[in-house]
Amino acid sequence: MAMEINISLNLIQENTWGMLITLAVFHHILLPIAYEFEPDLVLVSAGFDSARGDPKGLCDVTPEGYHHLTRMLMNLANGRVVIVLEGGYNLSSVEESMCACTSSSSWRSVPTARWVYDTCDRFNTSAYTSSQNICTPYIRPCSTETSKKLKRKSKEEKKVEYPSLPVEYTGPGIDCQDIKSRGLSEGDGLYWLDPDAGSHSNAFLAYCDMTSYNGGWTMCYTTDEYVNPKTEVTYSAQFPYGRVGYRTNCNNISFTEIIFSDHQTGNKTYFTRQTAETWSLEASEPITAADNYGKDAGTYGLWDGVGAVDNLYSYQLLLCDEITTFSGFFVSGFTRNCFKKCIHWCDDTTSPYFRTSSAHGGYQGVVFNKNGHANIVDKRLMSVGLRMR
Repeated sequence: MAMEINISLNLIQENTWGMLITLAVFHHILLPIAYEFEPDLVLVSAGFDSARGDPKGLCDVTPEGYHHLTRMLMNLANGRVVIVLEGGYNLSSVEESMCACTSSSSWRSVPTARWVYDTCDRFNTSAYTSSQNICTPYIRPCSTETSKKLKRKSKEEKKVEYPSLPVEYTGPGIDCQDIKSRGLSEGDGLYWLDPDAGSHSNAFLAYCDMTSYNGGWTMCYTTDEYVNPKTEVTYSAQFPYGRVGYRTNCNNISFTEIIFSDHQTGNKTYFTRQTAETWSLEASEPITAADNYGKDAGTYGLWDGVGAVDNLYSYQLLLCDEITTFSGFFVSGFTRNCFKKCIHWCDDTTSPYFRTSSAHGGYQGVVFNKNGHANIVDKRLMSVGLRMR
């Protein structure tokens, strides 16, 4: 049995497609359907009419874009992907694009230094401030002539700094720790996750921090203000991890540890749940946010801090979705023998807080490792992630 899907894209203005629309189609239409179908083999008719430089297609998809798309397809059918040349009206574009596709299975041999064409600035400059996570080039040229062309272009085009580890799509795993423990980690980057380990029809993309404190962190959001992790659950290529607006669905990620990353200073702190016999059964089992929004901090017992944190305190966790007061994942010190609530913080004006901003009223600003029982005039950029110990 085979499956075929035809998607018509109207060309509004030549050379404006780039990777924005192409990735949107892959992420939101093709890949979810493909994961549900679970093919045994993927056949690609490699017509490069949409390639940059093609006089007919005028869609401006770069070679590195084709590489990225091929990498995503490699997660299907255990990597059994057949690419067959079919067309295209510019031989140079066909050569470079096909070369990029065939190099996608050997990223380990690709240097970590990266450059990027200007595709990510053409469609919508503001939407593409994160171009490194969308158009990361992994090109290993197939010929001396192609190599010369790409090196020449790399000098002419705008340089972009990238992380030392490649952004890869792998999975789906139950969570990032699952991917790491099964030996499937390929470094920090985007992975497909499926917490219920079902048919993969509801698999989603999330950024995995595979290095901090032994890695395995499913990163939930990045913000410099308020956030609602209960409802803001969709990853968008326009907002990669580490930039304002990054989101993914952590509601069903089981965890016993939580990490806060301060992008302003580079400091990272994580909290691990104490295993004390004095806590209830509920307070000693793994947590999922979906089942626990709005509960008192005593539900989860006490936590120990590791990293940039005052170790004189034990800590407590809140998972809040009350947008009128505070929403987000919130860790603070345990003081005055008082467990906090989302709407009552025990008048704690001394212990370190790790929280995002309230949407309304008081408690503005993002707080990392300082008391936050007040408005904080600080647009600090912070990310939060979860892990099962």
